[in-house]
Amino acid sequence: MNLIRLLKVTNKKIEKSIELDVIIGESVTDLEYKEKVFSMERGPNILHQIQKHGLIGKPTTLAERIKEYLKAGVTQFFLAFQDPFDISSLGLFNDVIKSAK
Repeated sequence: MNLIRLLKVTNKKIEKSIELDVIIGESVTDLEYKEKVFSMERGPNILHQIQKHGLIGKPTTLAERIKEYLKAGVTQFFLAFQDPFDISSLGLFNDVIKSAK
């Protein structure tokens, strides 16, 4: 049975999802520092791609980007943080999610 038919039979729809790298900071100085560390760890080319396609910025900027994705129908986000143990960044992003709803 093909996927389209299966979805019709089960009355389900395909979820829209996106995978994004996240670099979040409270200030321009904080962001510049995190971008510099990221560039040293992964290389300037990867940083450039994330600047182009990822979520980089202060909380208000990221909240607006998340709202754009939600308006486009994205319902699932797969996020990769520069430092997943940075509790401060995770807390900032939690605030972003609350304000983007």
